[in-house]
Amino acid sequence: MKRLTTIILTLLLSFSLFADEKPEKIRELGFSVSSLRSDFELSYKIGNENAKWRFSGIIADASIDFNGFPSINQFNSTIGISIGKEFNKEVLQNITYLHGFDFVFRSRIYSTVPGTILSNFISINLVFGFSGIIKDHFIIGLEYRPFIKYSFLVADEDLEIGISPNITMTLAYRF
Repeated sequence: MKRLTTIILTLLLSFSLFADEKPEKIRELGFSVSSLRSDFELSYKIGNENAKWRFSGIIADASIDFNGFPSINQFNSTIGISIGKEFNKEVLQNITYLHGFDFVFRSRIYSTVPGTILSNFISINLVFGFSGIIKDHFIIGLEYRPFIKYSFLVADEDLEIGISPNITMTLAYRF
């Protein structure tokens, strides 16, 4: 009985020593700009070296078109949020390949001379890209994001699949 107790205690002690080896938690706060549209994102990522959750607030296409001074012909504004997951694999020292997905909800306001139109859309973005670490805390990245988008207005609906050159550049701080 004494021998069995010693074996069990030894096994429990060895398992508890292995349980302390957790991957280091990583947090990143960043700013992104898209090439396809004038999208600006403020993003937050949390996870470890292999996988991270992605959270973004999106401000896009804030533009005003003038049709002669001082009347405004059109005003466009888009806001939204996205939540996703990315998976990382180091390909070179301080260079990481990433792939994943984002679920996006956006709401867009078109204000024109005749009236205002509100449209909403939901999309699933695939994410493929590379990121590089500069001096342990700064990260610069490039991502390609093809999408499937479902748009809905009050009177109209539309399904769109986009394989467009939507390249996003990100600058982030890791802490």
